[in-house]
Amino acid sequence: MGALRAREQVAYAGWLRGMSRSAAWSGAGQALDRVGLETRADVRTSELSGGQLRRLGLAEALVADPRVLLLDEPTAGLDPEQRARFREALLDLEPSCTVVVSTHQVDDLQGLFDRVVVLVAGRIAYDGPVTAFLRTSSEASELLRAEEAYRRILGEGS
Repeated sequence: MGALRAREQVAYAGWLRGMSRSAAWSGAGQALDRVGLETRADVRTSELSGGQLRRLGLAEALVADPRVLLLDEPTAGLDPEQRARFREALLDLEPSCTVVVSTHQVDDLQGLFDRVVVLVAGRIAYDGPVTAFLRTSSEASELLRAEEAYRRILGEGS
C-alpha cells in the first residue's frame, strides 16, 4: 500500500472480492463518497492522514456491498467529524447487512446498534438490547450512562 491512489486501492479490494474490473472501479468511487473521501480519490494512499486511512479501510470493506461487515475499533483515531461520517456510512448500509463491531468506545452504541455483547475474560457477561444495557446505569448523560453500564457489568461500578 502507498503506491496506489485511494480509488485504485478500493477498486483492488473490490476486485479481490470477485467484482469485475469495471464494477470494482465504479463501486470504488461510490464507496469513497460514502466515507467522505471522494475528493481524495486520486491521492496516493501514502499521503492520506491516519483518519483518512481508517475511512479508506471502511471504503474497502463497503465496495462489494457485504452481507456481513466485521469492524475492529473502527472509530479509534477519528476526529468527531470523521466519527459522524462513519456513523452515517453505517446507517446508510442495507438492512440486510449485519454489522459486528469490536470496540471499547461505548459512546458509539446508542442509535447505531441494536444489541450489545460484553465479553469478560472470554465469557459473555452481557448479551442484550442496547436500551436494556443503558438502563443498568443511573447517569443522565448518554456517554456516561454507557460507560457506567459497562463498568457495572465488569463489576467495577457502584
